[in-house]
Amino acid sequence: MAGQTTDQARAVSRALAEPTAHVRGGWIAGLGLASLGMWMAAYTPLQVLLPTQLQDITPRHKIAALAVVTGLGAVASGLATPVAGALSDRTTHRYALGRMTGRRHRWTLVMALLSAAALAVPSAQKTVVGVTALWVLFCAFQNGEYASLSAAIPGITRTSPGPGSPAS
Repeated sequence: MAGQTTDQARAVSRALAEPTAHVRGGWIAGLGLASLGMWMAAYTPLQVLLPTQLQDITPRHKIAALAVVTGLGAVASGLATPVAGALSDRTTHRYALGRMTGRRHRWTLVMALLSAAALAVPSAQKTVVGVTALWVLFCAFQNGEYASLSAAIPGITRTSPGPGSPAS
């Protein structure tokens, strides 16, 4: 009995249903620009702001402080990505946010705003603990944005058949 299959289609929730609309060039360009902005927002403070700020806060222990800050940020990133991805996968289309009707658009927007807020405050911090806390928040929110952006890619459909497809 366990090996038998039926021809009956399984019911799939709207959140997990495959997309049916083709994407346009503007969507692809928007995805590329959003990814560029996300990575610029992550790497600039990592390479410039954090080392400089930690050197000013604790000149004798700047390397250890940077290791702690970036290490805890990496842990936050590793935890936030699958959680945000799972939550964005389960978001339905029922409630639109302006013209944003996709299930991941609102996640991308909210995570981008939260990561920008978390990134705006560290420059005023005077302690390693303060910098660490805000960097951990930034990393979690930024990877939530990354999860929603990268999860949108497998669901897109091509606007024209590719080379080697039956229609070409």
